[in-house]
Amino acid sequence: SSDVCSSDLLAAMLRQHYRYGGEIRIFGDVRAAQLDHLHRCGINSFVLKEDQDAASALDQIGYFSKWYQPNISA
Repeated sequence: SSDVCSSDLLAAMLRQHYRYGGEIRIFGDVRAAQLDHLHRCGINSFVLKEDQDAASALDQIGYFSKWYQPNISA
């Protein structure tokens, strides 16, 4: 969703430009397949949609071994 897209940009800005090291939580229309990207952008807390399995969602983090963009994770 567009909310998730803007959230990853805001998280990256907080991490890179303001050196924020605290929790950045995302909730709403969050899907398991988005977690790896969101984590790499600096989001470190997730509230998934009710129909998403948390254990399999966590397996998505680190699923890919190569990316187009740099890592910003906290």
